[in-house]
Amino acid sequence: MSSVMEFMQKYHYSWTIVTYNILIDAFGRAGDLEQMEYLFRLMQSERIKPNCVTFCSLVRAFGHAKKPEKVKGILRLIENSDVVLDTAFFNCVVDAFGRMECFSEMKGVLTMMKERRCEPDAITYRTMVKAYSKGGMRSHVKELQKELHVQV
Repeated sequence: MSSVMEFMQKYHYSWTIVTYNILIDAFGRAGDLEQMEYLFRLMQSERIKPNCVTFCSLVRAFGHAKKPEKVKGILRLIENSDVVLDTAFFNCVVDAFGRMECFSEMKGVLTMMKERRCEPDAITYRTMVKAYSKGGMRSHVKELQKELHVQV
């Protein structure tokens, strides 16, 4: 990825939101959070507005790295933006909090979704059921399964 970045800079190719999203996601998946965050700051300094894909890549990487404060920081950043968020983004946040066993934060995502007029889907609930099951929280699993059957 670094050689692609150098090539683009050498030949004066302009970076777009797509370029940044690909690079941020690639470094995040590789676990190179330092480079991922650097690219995110660079993107912002160049006045390229992050979108839902950008934020999802950041949240996914921080979730895999077990960095709950970083995920919360992304959510605070989003509160002050006009980025249109979708169910897929919120499912990513649910998954990140579930991986880190931040169950109250995970449940709070449902509230955020309702505030943003974004409906949870079957994936939202199944991701939560998986996290609660892994954490041994059977009563929460049963509650969500009931809600899931009502939704379907």
